[in-house]
Amino acid sequence: HAKERGQQSQFILDNNRPKFSRQCRILFDAMMRGERLTSYGCALQYKIMDARRRFCDLEENGVVISEKLIDGHFKERFFTDEDKEFNKKFI
Repeated sequence: HAKERGQQSQFILDNNRPKFSRQCRILFDAMMRGERLTSYGCALQYKIMDARRRFCDLEENGVVISEKLIDGHFKERFFTDEDKEFNKKFI
């Protein structure tokens, strides 16, 4: 849920909501814009060298991420429309 009734309860809710690191926020925002990301692409475009760990961090915080294997070598990670709807609570 997004709102609490009392001001103090809302403050507690906001402080206990999962927080993302700067790199996690970059990846999350990119996927919310519809980008499809690979670890290699993240290193080149966003200078995030261990994107696999950042994707794992996002999943540990409750973010739903879809993935697809490309040419049997690369995993492409992205948000489907259903994922985006579910993940809106993390914005």
